[in-house]
Amino acid sequence: MITRVEPSGIILKDICEIQTEKCVAKDSPAAITAVWYSPGRKQVNVCRSCLDEMVRRGEWEVKGARLSLRPDITIFDAEGKIKLIVEVKKIPLTETSAQLRRATEIRRNLLAHSAIRNTPFFLIAFPDNFYLWKEETPDRDNKSADYHFNAKNTIKGYAEKHHIFPEEMSPQELELLVSDWLKDLVNSQGSEDTLEWATTSGLYDAIKDGSVAMNVALPEISHSLVI
Repeated sequence: MITRVEPSGIILKDICEIQTEKCVAKDSPAAITAVWYSPGRKQVNVCRSCLDEMVRRGEWEVKGARLSLRPDITIFDAEGKIKLIVEVKKIPLTETSAQLRRATEIRRNLLAHSAIRNTPFFLIAFPDNFYLWKEETPDRDNKSADYHFNAKNTIKGYAEKHHIFPEEMSPQELELLVSDWLKDLVNSQGSEDTLEWATTSGLYDAIKDGSVAMNVALPEISHSLVI
């Protein structure tokens, strides 16, 4: 369930109370903003990175806020055009139906906060399932994923190469594994089932011989909430 959060407009230097894996104010004071939960008006101090992450996870909705355009992974085609934006989420969800609902909520939230560019493809990667949208009509914010890929064995294979235990991997390690998978895909080195899935969806042709970048800042849209 998405929590509606109202920014106070107050900027101060303090420790972030949310402290996601993206936090920049965990151990020492940094720029944060005070926000209020609705209902109840409970105040929470949060850094910009954690605010972005909570919205990207689909847990918070912040009226009037625009997220920074820094996807977890961005894929460019051979001509340098953005073809795919990827959000990687290590969220403990057990049922595939629950994951699909959460993926749809995350995409809807990102659309609402202008964090998804008008690119041909958008992917949400969970540890065991990937959900892909062909963004022909990105205004359809409640649209379910066009394609689903069971990625459990794929992630396990890349984890073994890095000597990572899938059950214990951090969000950053999951990003690394998904990035490696995409690098193989653009170079036509993916597994047979991966290549078949990517070809059927049209993703393979769109990103073939392209490049993969992690956490690259894209051209900014003006923010109505800035920390």
